[in-house]
Order: sequence, then C-alpha cells, then structure tokens
Amino acid sequence: MTVRPFTIAVDYDGTLTRRLSYPEPGDIDKEAVRILRDLVETGPARIILLTMREGELLDAAVSNSMAHGLAFWSHNRNPDQIYWEPARKVYADAYVDDHNVFIPKRSDGSLDWGKIGRELKRMMINYYASLMP
Repeated sequence: MTVRPFTIAVDYDGTLTRRLSYPEPGDIDKEAVRILRDLVETGPARIILLTMREGELLDAAVSNSMAHGLAFWSHNRNPDQIYWEPARKVYADAYVDDHNVFIPKRSDGSLDWGKIGRELKRMMINYYASLMP
C-alpha cells in the first residue's frame, strides 16, 4: 500500500517571514525553515507554499526560501488533488498561516515556531498512526 505523505500548506508573508514584507521577499524565519525541513526529512512530510503571491512575486518568495534551505513540494496547488477534485482550495493535512485563529505568537507578534513544530509533529504522528491496521 502506498502511503500519501503528510502535507503541510504554509503561508509566506508573516508566516515564513518574521513579519509582513510584501511585496519584498522578506526576512525568512530560520526556526521555521529548520522545523519544516526536519518534518520533511523525518516525517515524512511535504510542504506546499500557499500564498497570495503569483508571478514574479511568487518566484521571489520561492527563491528566497530556497536560498535559506527550504524547498517546496508545490506552490499554490496540490498536484495530487487534480486527479480527484478540481476545487481551487488546496488540500493539505495542516495549514500554517499567521492569520489562523489559534496560531501561537511571541510577544513581538512573530509566530512561535517551536510550538507550531510540536503541534505539526503531533498531528503527523496521529496521521500515520491512523493508517495502521
């Protein structure tokens, strides 16, 4: 049986970057990169960049992320989804966005990636455990 990797959709501005920097590429949060890379390598997980950016602005965000060591499985779409659902809403197992209601933030307003990483890991463990007979 082929198991679909745990899929995480992550926003860019204010989420992967420490603060909103649009239209500039912004200052990537190194803790976010470390945590997401760890989830990809040990999970396994795959990351979709889910952002309002498109065209050159999307290219700049992707290049900036890659320069910091973060590669994405896809940008603004889930390639597997086209086979079963043509909806514009991108399917993922988890969504990380600075506008989420319960997203943990630090006192300076930046995202608390330590807490986010622990929750993503918990969700991923539960996902894989649910696949066991």
